[in-house]
Amino acid sequence: MKVRIKVRPTGSVNGHPWPAVGEVIDLADVSALGMIEAGQVEVVTERAAKVETRPAKDTAAAETRIRTRRRKV
Repeated sequence: MKVRIKVRPTGSVNGHPWPAVGEVIDLADVSALGMIEAGQVEVVTERAAKVETRPAKDTAAAETRIRTRRRKV
């Protein structure tokens, strides 16, 4: 179950330090339910995020051309 850390527990999880507050971690359902009841974590509802798929503008090339045309007097 994916949960977001509200209060960082002490110790480690699976041999690694716990993530920081606000980060998401996937825990076993039994562990997650206990931590939810204790108020340490909250369930993350996964929503389909809109991802922009068009390529970004190539402004770096245009900027370079503009800068190279200028000459100091």
